[in-house]
Amino acid sequence: LGLDKTTPLVAVHRLSRPTKTRPNPPLLVRLVNFHDRDLILKEGRKLRGTGFAVYEHLPPPLQAARAQLVPDRDAEIAKAKDTNTNSKISIYVPPKTTYAVLFVNGEEKKRIDAVDIVLSSNKVTW
Repeated sequence: LGLDKTTPLVAVHRLSRPTKTRPNPPLLVRLVNFHDRDLILKEGRKLRGTGFAVYEHLPPPLQAARAQLVPDRDAEIAKAKDTNTNSKISIYVPPKTTYAVLFVNGEEKKRIDAVDIVLSSNKVTW
């Protein structure tokens, strides 16, 4: 990924035991600073087709908030294709926050707060 080999880690955990069908189970890695996390997530695209992947681990309420923005993101992507424009569309969950944001061309289009999801549902907990 072109990262410094001395990236400091807080903790590394395997999410399950190795099995015959899954000899290398996923790892959960906690990094010291958010700059390294963002860099690893950005460079993770280079792993496509290698059998490896990098994902951000979010608590269930933030996963739900991000999931609620996916249809809006898909609609924005379809609109950009229809109008044949080159738009930058992304969903971002800032570090140490409780919300997810949909950005279109660098401008905040929609924000969903995970706290609202927790308060409106008895099923989702931190």
